[in-house]
Amino acid sequence: MAPQDFTGIFNPSKTKHPVKSSGLGQFLTLGALGQITLLAILPSQYALLPVIALLLHSMTTIVLQSVSPSQNTYAQGVVYGRSSAQLPAPGYESGKQGSVFGSKPAAQGIVVLFLGFRVNTPLGVLSTGYIDFVGQFKNCSDQLASCAEDFGCIGSSNWTADEGSNNNTIMTVFYFRDIEGLNRFAHDKVHRAAWDWYNNFCKKHGYKHIGIFHETYYSAPGQYETIYVNMPPLLFGATNVKSRNQATGEEEWIRPVVDAENMALRSQWGRMGRAIRDETED
Repeated sequence: MAPQDFTGIFNPSKTKHPVKSSGLGQFLTLGALGQITLLAILPSQYALLPVIALLLHSMTTIVLQSVSPSQNTYAQGVVYGRSSAQLPAPGYESGKQGSVFGSKPAAQGIVVLFLGFRVNTPLGVLSTGYIDFVGQFKNCSDQLASCAEDFGCIGSSNWTADEGSNNNTIMTVFYFRDIEGLNRFAHDKVHRAAWDWYNNFCKKHGYKHIGIFHETYYSAPGQYETIYVNMPPLLFGATNVKSRNQATGEEEWIRPVVDAENMALRSQWGRMGRAIRDETED
């Protein structure tokens, strides 16, 4: 029996599929500063009114979202059932959705970069050099986004570690088409400027309270697999990959999430393409 083509969950788009981000950290910081200001200038019974109002709003929102599915923002974008991330083909035939992904799991290689930093002082955002460092880090992320095709970067996700009560390790997970694209970014002038700034910050001034790290993984075809159950697009599945619509000649954006009820994707071995290979050999 011939393997069935994978069915994409999302239709090709002429613009990038949106990636959700949270501004919770900034919201909490601004809220805390505002509350401190109110406590300083108003009697305590009045200064606590915003806190009480926020608490009532939160409780009302929880009740509404619990009893009304349409109001449940936690479920927005969730793909119910089993899904998997598969890189689309460079081009596909319009009207034949199966041609977007083909039928071979993990058919293309992928490079994953973990890039992040940690602040080793209770001063956090108030520590020496923090604002400048974050600016350098943001410059690198912006460069990867604006020149994504040059570097073969197909997307990223931001994460905060919880290894301590201060949650002071920030990391971005980037996905690249190949290691050569990542190497081009590593030697790009924006990344070079950030690295020079950090070396000068540490060596010339002797500061050691901002740590940096990266890890790189290259997964060859057939050496990785993904599965998501009742989850919104996440990590690899939240990337955007270009593919050419052969009928129109236009390049379109593909979100690489497919229905994992396909027999080839039902097991870990299958999602690595090994079940198909073994059956062929038998």
